[in-house]
Amino acid sequence: MTVIVVAANPPVLEQAVLDSGVQDVVSVVPQRIADTRAAETYPVHVVPSLSDLPALAVVAAAHPGATAVLALQEEAMVAAGFLRDLLDVPGPRLGEAVRFTDKAVMKRRLDRAGLPVARHIRVRTLDEVAAAADQLGWPVVSKPVTGGATQHVWRLTDRAELDRLRGGGHLTGEGPFLVEEYVDVVQEYHCEALFARGAEVYAHVGRYPQPLLHGLGDTNGTTFLPDDSHEARTVAELHRSAARTLGLTDGFTHGEFFGTRQGLLVGEVAARPGGAGIPRALQLQYGIDVRGWAIDLALDRPLRPAGPPSDGVVTWLALAARPGRIARISSAEELLAHDGVIEAVLRYQPGDMFDRPRAATAYAGHVYLASRRIADAAADIAGLLARYRFEIEVDDATH
Repeated sequence: MTVIVVAANPPVLEQAVLDSGVQDVVSVVPQRIADTRAAETYPVHVVPSLSDLPALAVVAAAHPGATAVLALQEEAMVAAGFLRDLLDVPGPRLGEAVRFTDKAVMKRRLDRAGLPVARHIRVRTLDEVAAAADQLGWPVVSKPVTGGATQHVWRLTDRAELDRLRGGGHLTGEGPFLVEEYVDVVQEYHCEALFARGAEVYAHVGRYPQPLLHGLGDTNGTTFLPDDSHEARTVAELHRSAARTLGLTDGFTHGEFFGTRQGLLVGEVAARPGGAGIPRALQLQYGIDVRGWAIDLALDRPLRPAGPPSDGVVTWLALAARPGRIARISSAEELLAHDGVIEAVLRYQPGDMFDRPRAATAYAGHVYLASRRIADAAADIAGLLARYRFEIEVDDATH
């Protein structure tokens, strides 16, 4: 049995496949992270990028007997679908991967099916954004048609702001882009689901502390809602409708939904698990082993039993950070001393430079917090954040 893992991060998934008893693992990674596989003993195919289809075809030709292709990240989904097509192995094929990763294709299909989405226009280059915004009405949101983690997503108030962001090198890229009407999001939700052998295994809804676009650079994360709450049931049902409309077969989905004063809108739906701290939060809340279940599904094995669920309500927090050299930051030990904290992982310490690009994944560390009830979660989060410290050095010459 040969399993091809398509990845865009350190070799965690490959190791998990090996730990599951598979001896023949092949890794496919983009050139930009080739050094993360330099010490591995299994075959590694380095391609210029995961969108380089001719290079991926060479990989498929080298492993005609592969039995499964596994990927869990947005950047890897289309490549994995293309390889499954070439190798004729189970799992989402190229067309399905495109429908769940190309936001213009996705929104067009959802709109035609009558599902609620923001009005939008696909443009080829940044030079066309202003005309699209004039048609939709300012303000708008500009984003690449592919990608995740709110990277390169901007709210644009008017032409002057568009010109300022382009002139400052903030709003960049070759396109294509999706220009959407700006909607006033009161509450943003996500739904994590798994479908296996034609049946829904689970669908759990979380609520972000604030809308992701509003909260870039601030603390974010999620709190899982009781499955039987009105909020969770409403979001989960819209998520199911969107997944069906986009032609989901089997696999994980991560949907994002905007709660507005006019009603609930579909933001986007990905055919993969949620990223960052969401898989660990699912494990702490429900006992779900996302990586393990992904391997079981790819290998056509029964899903391994879930672990014990939490008696309370789990919140994952991605702790705020700002660019600059860190003068002070709370330690994991300090945060673990706060009531209700289950786990704390800090990525940085005083003296480190924080220079991660603007995105929903640009944070200083993770904290997982348990509340007794959903009604207690907001106060528990506020109490923890009152304890958290993050300060950067001030260059007196600039003030």
